[in-house]
Amino acid sequence: MSWHYPRQSPLAHLHLAVRATTAEAPVWLCERPPASLAIVRGDADDAGFRAGVERAFGLALPLVAGTSTGQAERCLLWLGPDEWLIRGPDGADLTGRLGQELGDVLHQRVAISDARALIGLGGERAREVLSKGCGLDLHPSLFRPGACTQTLLGRVGVLLHALPADRPQFDLYVARSYADYLWHWLADAASEFGCAIREGG
Repeated sequence: MSWHYPRQSPLAHLHLAVRATTAEAPVWLCERPPASLAIVRGDADDAGFRAGVERAFGLALPLVAGTSTGQAERCLLWLGPDEWLIRGPDGADLTGRLGQELGDVLHQRVAISDARALIGLGGERAREVLSKGCGLDLHPSLFRPGACTQTLLGRVGVLLHALPADRPQFDLYVARSYADYLWHWLADAASEFGCAIREGG
């Protein structure tokens, strides 16, 4: 007999749902709902690999460094010349779908849903919050909507994704063991501007 336990949020102890508000604020934070996440590696020059990934998810593989395809809840993020992160709906069998579509095409795939937490950050002053702990130039002319990068934020490794949106909005992928630290770091960095907690969206 096998047992399945639902994933518990690493931020559950903060009771964010009861603290959420719809009030406008220069900065807002939220914990994103659970998502299915997977890493896939393969040869970007292999047409069979590219086509298999696109058949599996209906999204073209991003081939330019630091770019993504899709929307926040369903996207492919470039991590390296032969490595991508896939995000899909919670419970989706991303690695199984890849296996079906790629078949004998040389590739590597691994599910990481249980290893990462997702924090959303947005608002007109969101870039200033990030700049307090990130050495990258995040000016909108350089780090445009759809851009993504692996970097350090407040001394913690994160994957930062600028979402395709009219106003500044970011998703931060972080190891679950650092989620609490990162949440409090972001809340503290945003406190001078005014920060609201929102539903995960």
